[in-house]
Amino acid sequence: MDIFKKQRFLVGIIIVLVLLNVIVLGSIWFGKEPPPMNFRDKGISRFEEKLGLSTGQIDSFHQLREIHFVEMNRITNDLKTTKKQLLTLLESDAVDSLAREEKINRLVDLHRQIEEEQFKHFSDTRKLCTPQQQIKFDSLIQKVAVRMYFNPRKKRRGKPRN
Repeated sequence: MDIFKKQRFLVGIIIVLVLLNVIVLGSIWFGKEPPPMNFRDKGISRFEEKLGLSTGQIDSFHQLREIHFVEMNRITNDLKTTKKQLLTLLESDAVDSLAREEKINRLVDLHRQIEEEQFKHFSDTRKLCTPQQQIKFDSLIQKVAVRMYFNPRKKRRGKPRN
């Protein structure tokens, strides 16, 4: 008799789970599509709020951002192309050391350009601020840098370093 009670209980649980799945899938298929999440814009709005930027400052800031991203995309695309060219050299049995050094030096130069462009962007953004806003900016930019480059929550690939 005990086995029949367990079996009936398990069948009941399975039916409940199937119904829940149908409800969830139905809400996904027939529900409204959620608005796209744009965390970057949300972060920018918070940045503007924390600094207390005026409308004119916000417009200038957005123009600076647009210019910055165009330049960063150009550098990043060049970086990807150069990296592919470097890896293509591996297809040859005898790697031309001069070509290899040329590609590596180009990659180093592109990484330097990225750092210079980021520094210029932050410097230009800081110049938009009033002296009181610059104090807040200096504090915020340190926090942003930690999140961008030293985020301990980011998952690392490969084996941990000791």
